[in-house]
Amino acid sequence: MKFFWKIFCSTIIITAFTCSVGGYYLIRSQFRISLDREIAAAYSENDILWQILDQELKDLTSMEEEVPEIADNITVNVSGGSIPFTVSDEEGSVIYRNSELSGSRKIFDKISGNKKGYEIYKSEGRYYIHAVRPIYARGEVMYLESFREITYLFEAKRQQYMTYAVLLCVLFAGVGLVSFVVSSLLLSPLKKLSSATKQMADGSFRQQLNIARNDEIGELATDFEQMSVKLEDMVNELKEYSRRQKDFVDNFSHELKTPLTSIIGYADMIRSKEMEPERRMACADYIYTEGKRLETLSLKLMELIVLEKQDFAFRPVHMREFLGQIADAFSPAASGSSISFSTRIQDAALRVEPDLMKTVCMNLLDNARKAVDDEGNIVLAGRRLPNGTYCISVEDNGKGIPKGELSKITEAFYMIDKSRARAQGGAGMGLALCSKIVELHRGRMKFTSREGRGTRVSVYLRSGSKPPGDAGERPTIKSQVDN
Repeated sequence: MKFFWKIFCSTIIITAFTCSVGGYYLIRSQFRISLDREIAAAYSENDILWQILDQELKDLTSMEEEVPEIADNITVNVSGGSIPFTVSDEEGSVIYRNSELSGSRKIFDKISGNKKGYEIYKSEGRYYIHAVRPIYARGEVMYLESFREITYLFEAKRQQYMTYAVLLCVLFAGVGLVSFVVSSLLLSPLKKLSSATKQMADGSFRQQLNIARNDEIGELATDFEQMSVKLEDMVNELKEYSRRQKDFVDNFSHELKTPLTSIIGYADMIRSKEMEPERRMACADYIYTEGKRLETLSLKLMELIVLEKQDFAFRPVHMREFLGQIADAFSPAASGSSISFSTRIQDAALRVEPDLMKTVCMNLLDNARKAVDDEGNIVLAGRRLPNGTYCISVEDNGKGIPKGELSKITEAFYMIDKSRARAQGGAGMGLALCSKIVELHRGRMKFTSREGRGTRVSVYLRSGSKPPGDAGERPTIKSQVDN
C-alpha cells in the first residue's frame, strides 16, 4: 500500500474509532443521567404512595377487605396522570392494582427490611421503572409497587444514535475529503523527491525541486538540493581526477616511449653500422641527453610518490637567509645566460621543510629562466603581508602564459611548448611537484601572467602556523589560479 493511502486510511480509521467511541459514551452518559433522574422521581412517587398507605393502614382490621378499598381511594396525580401502583402480599398475590402493569418477582428477593429497590421493566414495547417497597401492617408484610414510564428516554437514546450515525457519515465524508487534500499536499514534495532521486540514479545529479515551504519537508527539500549540488561537484571532481589519472598515464607512457625509441634507434646504429667519429659522437650525445631526461623524469616522479607517503620534519627558518642561499645557488645559471637576476627579501620566521621549499623555489626560478630570452629579467622576492602571511614570488618578463593554459599548468606532464620544454630538458613535472609541496605547507600558489609580458608566481605561506607534518595529518589541498 502506498504511503498516501496509508495516511488517508489511517486518518479515516482513527477518526471513525474516536468519534464512534466518544459519541457512544457521550450519549450513554447523558442517558444514564436522565435515567438516574427518573429513578429518583420513581422513588419519590413510591414514597408518597407509601406514606399515604402507611398512614391509612394503621387502623386496619381485615387486610383482604380493607386494603383494596383504601388503595382504591388513593390517587396521586403527576404530569403524566395518576401513578399506577400495585399492592401485593408476601406470597406475591395481588391484593390491589389500578393498572395492568406487573413487574418481575425477582426484585422482591433483593429487598429486605425497609429497603426499597427498582428494575427496568418492559411491557408491550414500552419501558417503565418498577419501584418496590415493603409495608408493614398488623405484623404482616405487603409490597407497594409503583410504575413510572420512561419510554421517551429509550426513544430519545435511539434517536440520538441515529442522528449521530448520520453526522458520523457526514463527518467521515468531510474528513476523507480534507485528508485526501492534505495528504496530496503533504506528499506532493515527496513525489518530487522520488522523481529527483530517479533522475539522479540516471546520472542527472543537480536537481532543483522548487519546494517553497517553511516546515520539515521544506528543510528536507533544501538539504536534498544542497546534497545534489555537492554530489554533482564530487562526481565532477572524480571525473576530473580520473581524467587527470588517465592523462598522467598516457603522458608518462608517451614521455617514456619517445626517448626510449630514439635511444634504441641510435644505439642500434652505433652497434650495427660503421660511421664517422663525428656522427658516432652525435649519436652518443643524443643517447646521453635522452638518458638524462629519463633520469630527470624518474626522479621527479619518485619525488611526487614520496610526497604522497612520507611525513616530513618542519622547522623554523629565517626567510632572508634561506632565500639568500637559493639566490646564490641560482646566480651562476642566470649569469651564464646574461639574465638580469635580482632579489627583494624581507625577513620572517616560518616553519617549513627546507629541502622541499628549496625545490619549489629552484623549480620556479628554473621555469622563469626558460621563459625569458637572453638579457631578460628575473626577480626573487619575499615579503610579509598585513594578514600574517608571507609571500614568496618569482617574476619574469618572458613570453608569458596563454590565458587558456593557466588552469592546467600544475598538472603532471603538462607543457605549454612541448618541443621547447624537451629541448631544455623539461619533463612537465616541476609545477605539479611544487603544487604538492605548497599544499603540504598549507599554502597556496597564485599565477599572474600576460602573454608576451611575463609571469609572476606567488607562493603564500602562513607565518607561524603549524604545518601538518608536525601533527601527522595531511593538509587540505588549496590552490588559486588568477588571470
